Amino acid sequence: MSADNWGICPKCRSEAIRKAEAADKATRAKYGKISAQLYEDSMAAVRLLMRKAESDEPRTLREDYELGIDSEGAFEINYRASCQTCDFKFSFKHTCDAGAKE
Repeated sequence: MSADNWGICPKCRSEAIRKAEAADKATRAKYGKISAQLYEDSMAAVRLLMRKAESDEPRTLREDYELGIDSEGAFEINYRASCQTCDFKFSFKHTCDAGAKE
């Protein structure tokens, strides 16, 4: 069975941003202590890390969902998401009587 959608894992994205920010802080701490060329090269690598962390790739969050009303009149939403890279998982389920009067 294939996934209904592939999204961006919020846990992986926040971890990638955290790592990029830590690399930025470590590189900035070396300012004036390393050669200008090495500093510029390191900052370029940090900028690349940050762009990758904030991009819409990779899409490792598998999303599966169902939505509908069955023949008995029960309306159901069923959503599941799990990351193929980390341990992130989320699920949501709701059922109600679609035939009930408001």
